[in-house]
Amino acid sequence: MNDRRVAAYLRAERELMRRYEEVKYGRFMTSEQGNQIFAPLLTPLREINSKVNSKTKGNSGTTSNVLPKTEKKKKTESRSQKYDINYGIYPKDDRLYVGNTCINLAGDNLLFDSGRKYVVTPGLWALLTEKLPESYTDADLLHYGEIVRDTYSYKLDNDPSSNRIKYVGDKKFKDIIMPILHKYNLIDGKKPIRRGKGLRKVLTSNNVEYVYWNNFDELLERLYILYGEVKAGNTNPTIRNEITSILEEIKER
Repeated sequence: MNDRRVAAYLRAERELMRRYEEVKYGRFMTSEQGNQIFAPLLTPLREINSKVNSKTKGNSGTTSNVLPKTEKKKKTESRSQKYDINYGIYPKDDRLYVGNTCINLAGDNLLFDSGRKYVVTPGLWALLTEKLPESYTDADLLHYGEIVRDTYSYKLDNDPSSNRIKYVGDKKFKDIIMPILHKYNLIDGKKPIRRGKGLRKVLTSNNVEYVYWNNFDELLERLYILYGEVKAGNTNPTIRNEITSILEEIKER
């Protein structure tokens, strides 16, 4: 390894450690940084969200009680913590996608290329956009499960041919995504054998294979590789998704 490569590696390592310290002590993703990184997602989401909000104005019953909670959460959570781009809506090539499928919003309807459409309710919208959706009906959850299944949102890189399940490890995955996977028999129902403690894992749809990060160094090494991809100009949103997941994992340690 020549001097230039060593120097580049050390610079990247220092940058990763700086990011690690920021995450560990809560300094990563300030509102300004979050706005810059998530701007392509936030702009169309704000437009869609305004339509959902306008629809629910004047409604009675449970629907009218959903929005005050949502608005309160907007004020107390940073945007990067609130929005789910792993199992929900994300931007790509100036379009909006769920999984591997392009979506459109026409009035109150969410349209898919397959011809299927769903009425955008506050509950379904929360499931499609939030990491911690709270207020939704059984019908909302049913429709969200169909969307996750049909768009391959649950697969790594949203790739239908992949045998790996996209694993984030947050509350939404455990409480919402995992039951959906079991309901539609998208993973084997057996519990995996775990070795070690606090290890990072990636699920697969092939007999629930678990792939572990054996130690923290491997986690940082993977982050270094992904960081290099971004620096090289790779704009694939799945790379940023994985970086976000790793940073969240670091923060939990």
